Amino acid sequence: SHSVTLGAALHAEEVRYRGETLGTSLSGTPVDCVKYALCEHLEQRPDLVVSGINLGANAGISAFYSGTVAAAMEAAFFGIPAIAVSTEMNSGPVDCLPLAEITKGIVLRLRALLTAGQRVVLNVNFPALPPAAFKGLKITRQGLAAFQDRFERREGQRGVYLAGVPAEHGEALNIDVNALKAGYISVTPLRQDLTNDDLFEQFKAL
Repeated sequence: SHSVTLGAALHAEEVRYRGETLGTSLSGTPVDCVKYALCEHLEQRPDLVVSGINLGANAGISAFYSGTVAAAMEAAFFGIPAIAVSTEMNSGPVDCLPLAEITKGIVLRLRALLTAGQRVVLNVNFPALPPAAFKGLKITRQGLAAFQDRFERREGQRGVYLAGVPAEHGEALNIDVNALKAGYISVTPLRQDLTNDDLFEQFKAL
């Protein structure tokens, strides 16, 4: 998720399609890409960093495992507001263009909060539905229930394979996982400071 490449060279190259330059690719992690862009590649700091659109939801504790979310967090460390965008997947192909248009609308609606110098990170997740079937948008909290993890052995394969079952989060629609399940777009404001303020005060008192 938030890993960086140390002790190995990173290689950047121009990405072209049909004769046009689309951007630059980097042989590193998502966080490497943000660091390289901000420290080396860009001539001026961007107003906003958008990470994604990632295929596969990053709601609940999946956000901790997510390179998409980590790249947005890295931008916030530099004082640049950022959005991580992901979508649930079903068996069919995903058309990201309408999701990008909705993301643009979210940015425009919240642009007063997405100002330079503010460590704002929004984790946006789309449900696995056609955009016309979205029920709306919910501002949500991150679900923190753990997966029901287990490991399985497969016939003819060496080692074990992680095969977790999604966690239950009750029914409250202010939880990101539940909002997605109900057909809503989930928008969760995230923070970078992991300090437990309640325990901090308790430990100080001791």
